[in-house]
Amino acid sequence: MSQNLYQSDTFSVEYIASLKTLKGTFFECRSSNDYTSAMRAFKEVYYKVKPARTLWDNSKFSYIISPEERKWTDEFLNAPAMQLGITKKTAIIVSGHALAMLSILDIFEEGEAPVRPGFFAYEQQALEWINQKVVQTPPPQKGGDPVITLQQHMATGRANITLDIEMSQLPEYLKCLKHVLKHHKFFEEHYVRFSSLSFQEKKILGLILKGLLNKAIGNELYISEDTVKTHRRNILRKLECHTMTDLVRYSIFL
Repeated sequence: MSQNLYQSDTFSVEYIASLKTLKGTFFECRSSNDYTSAMRAFKEVYYKVKPARTLWDNSKFSYIISPEERKWTDEFLNAPAMQLGITKKTAIIVSGHALAMLSILDIFEEGEAPVRPGFFAYEQQALEWINQKVVQTPPPQKGGDPVITLQQHMATGRANITLDIEMSQLPEYLKCLKHVLKHHKFFEEHYVRFSSLSFQEKKILGLILKGLLNKAIGNELYISEDTVKTHRRNILRKLECHTMTDLVRYSIFL
């Protein structure tokens, strides 16, 4: 049996006394106000109940939490809660919205609070894990290689990629997705700069990124070391790079 301690049109908080678990449920979350209001309501009830475990039903959650809101969540809710030293487990029922889930994962990855939640498809799975005496996050299950399917839509020029994995592996795959999206954003924003390079400059950029020095690059391309230096300066100017670290990011174009 659970006791309802807070209710609004978008969010509710229940206490499952038998499991000493405080459960927050999103019915929807469409704005920053919906999100922050839910966090404030949860924190108020949390300090009254002081649960041993928390459960978040995010199955209907589709809001992408901004970097500022993620930092605020860690400082406002997670860090103070962990300082109490009461809650030992946090379980999350995942949403079908990948970017929303990625923003939730980032709260725990980027934040200072030592919270490592378990991710689950259904409430029953989450409750079974919560009720176990083992404290740590469930390790990835050995379910073999992921199953990847591709569906093409010729009429619209788009495609769907479906990745079938064990639920416990979700955090790692979300991190990979974050990496892909980060590179995609960089690609879109910097392709014009890269395309301004001449054919020779692109070849030299590739050799620079392989670690070759100016003299070695000159020998490779049968040009003088001074010519390589001139090309290098032009590459840095066109790409607006000031350090080698800046330059390395352009390796995705090569």
